[in-house]
Amino acid sequence: MPPAVSDTRDHVHARRLAQFTEALARARSIGHFTRLLTDLSRHLLDIPAAGVLLYDRAGVPAVDGSPEDKRFAALFALQAKSGPTQECYHAGQSVVLTHACAVRDDWLDLAAAMTDSGVTAIEAIPLRTYSTSTRGETIGALTLFCEAQTTSAHRRLRHVVQGLANIGLTTVTLRQDASLSVEFAERLRDKVRRNTEIEQAKGMVAGRLRIGIDQASRLLTAVSEEHDLPLHQLAHDVLTGRTDLCG
Repeated sequence: MPPAVSDTRDHVHARRLAQFTEALARARSIGHFTRLLTDLSRHLLDIPAAGVLLYDRAGVPAVDGSPEDKRFAALFALQAKSGPTQECYHAGQSVVLTHACAVRDDWLDLAAAMTDSGVTAIEAIPLRTYSTSTRGETIGALTLFCEAQTTSAHRRLRHVVQGLANIGLTTVTLRQDASLSVEFAERLRDKVRRNTEIEQAKGMVAGRLRIGIDQASRLLTAVSEEHDLPLHQLAHDVLTGRTDLCG
């Protein structure tokens, strides 16, 4: 007996969710994450296109994950300026705009663009990170372009996608924050090492030439500028004997 259509579809959905979870574990950038999310949304929700828009802390669009299909890219940009995506971000809750509502609310340009793209409804879902508060911080929206009337199954899967998106966005953000922290610590250690070598070189030059620290500092600076050599590099060369200022 062949499997029921719903069973087959459930297996496909489960496989796609598993693939998304595995790919998410390897995502190293926000850009990679947005591509994964829009791809999952299209296939899992059976819609023609999806887009992601993330904002910085000043409320300015910072990451634009526009649909790859040019038919929907223009519509995505138009409604992001004044439409579901922007309203979703500011309200922190889902916004659904049907073609009929766009006409009723006098969004005629948006309604015309929806007609040209064959879109009957635009759904914007808030994207949140949970690294700063338990309630989460809305930093953008996932926008779905629908060609047919949504079903209860679509709405259930939409909640699953939103949950995975928030987990993924939080994970990638924390991963990037950790990378930045490590990078900052490395730069700080390097700066401390360089400053220490400069001070040691000043002391060495002052001791050998029997001059004051200020004079030794001016001498090192003058030689550094004359030879177009970074001061920390000159100090390192003096300490290792590659450069002799005391001869």
